[in-house]
Amino acid sequence: MLRFSSVSRGVQVFNDDFSDPTLSASFWKLFPVGVGPSLAQQNGRVEISVPASSHGSGNSGPTFGPGSLGVGYNSREAAVGDFDFQVDFALLNWPNENGIRMGIGLDLLGTAVERASFAPHDFAGFGGEFYLTDFFDHPDGITPTAEQAGKLRLVRSGSVLSGYYWNGQSWVLIHEGPGPDLTGHIFLGVFSDDQFFQKTDVALALDNFQFKGNLTNSVPEASTPLSNVLASAVCFSALFVFRSRLLAHVKRNLECSAP
Repeated sequence: MLRFSSVSRGVQVFNDDFSDPTLSASFWKLFPVGVGPSLAQQNGRVEISVPASSHGSGNSGPTFGPGSLGVGYNSREAAVGDFDFQVDFALLNWPNENGIRMGIGLDLLGTAVERASFAPHDFAGFGGEFYLTDFFDHPDGITPTAEQAGKLRLVRSGSVLSGYYWNGQSWVLIHEGPGPDLTGHIFLGVFSDDQFFQKTDVALALDNFQFKGNLTNSVPEASTPLSNVLASAVCFSALFVFRSRLLAHVKRNLECSAP
């Protein structure tokens, strides 16, 4: 159920525990991409399924390849100025190195916080389970993890973006980077691509979305589901086309975490 309140200086607070059987259509808009991935509000949460048979639809665009697949929610209004939002996740069926990326962000390039499962032949040439951010500087903060449940959080303060994961007791900073005061719609969901997805059943759940900041309807919604996906895919470009320079950051973090 979506709840709204306001705090001092006009800051808005939205909380959605997804306990209703359908999405809160005044706030969220559902979009699928590719063939196979699905989403349902059930069991008091958002449950996402990516069957092994999932694949891209063959459609493509400037930031969206023909092999892309995924599903998620976009907010109907756009976040502007400073904000702080988070969501809980639980990996219900999550084989290692499955090629799926789960995350939150805005529909802008360089605003993503992710819990990613890299396939063995993924962008860096090896697989693994990681937290990371993909901000305006570059993907960074690559942190190996075995956690099957937790929280992701994205904060913008002034011109700085900060991405966090929850370690069970406190928030842990993944990376802090540049975050220009641009306006964008909130996104949460999953993505992958035919070249990375390992054709294995994957399932996860999202719950307890919390947003604190300000929203505006001055940024038009996409007119069609596909164009909405194309806009959302911008911030998740790292889910499909990973930049080679990230390899150095991955190696650095792996070496730092080695015993």
